[in-house]
Amino acid sequence: MLELRWIFKRFPLRPGLFAPIGEWVHAVNGVRFQVRRNEVYGLVGESGSGKTTIARLVAGVYRPDRGSICYHNQKGEQHTQPEEFRRNIQYIFQDPAHSLNPKLSLFSILTAGYRYQASWPGRAAAEEEVAQLLESVGLRSHDMRRRPNDFSGGQRQRIAIARAL
Repeated sequence: MLELRWIFKRFPLRPGLFAPIGEWVHAVNGVRFQVRRNEVYGLVGESGSGKTTIARLVAGVYRPDRGSICYHNQKGEQHTQPEEFRRNIQYIFQDPAHSLNPKLSLFSILTAGYRYQASWPGRAAAEEEVAQLLESVGLRSHDMRRRPNDFSGGQRQRIAIARAL
C-alpha cells in the first residue's frame, strides 16, 4: 500500500555559535521500506531519529529532497502524489492528553472532522457512528457524552485511535 524508496530530507540549521550558515540537519537519510496491504508497520527509533519527519513525509506535510514515496490504491495501482490518499492518512499521537481538547465531549471530538461538511449525516446518525467507534476501541457507547479528562491514559489513547478511524 505504501513504499518509501531511498528518502532523504534535510533542514537548514539556524546560524549561530555552533551552526554556521549553510549547515544542514539530515533528518532522514536514505530510508526505504514497504507497507503491504493488511500489514501493520511499526517505526521505532531514538528521539531525533526521524520518525516524525517520515510520518510527515508520508502524510504529504513535507516533500522529500530525494527519493520517492509511492502509494498503491485498493486495485494495486501506483501513485506518487499523496493528494488523493491524504484524507485516508491519520495521525495517532503518542501522548493523547495533549491532542484531545479537555473542554469537548467525545462526541464533539469524534465528529469535528465532518460536522460542517455536506457528508454530515445528522446528529442521530452521527451518534450511532460514534457509539460504534467507541465500542470498536473498547469503550462504552454512552461515554460519548464524557470529556477526555474523565478517562485514564490508556483510554485516552483509545479515543485518539477512534478519532483517527
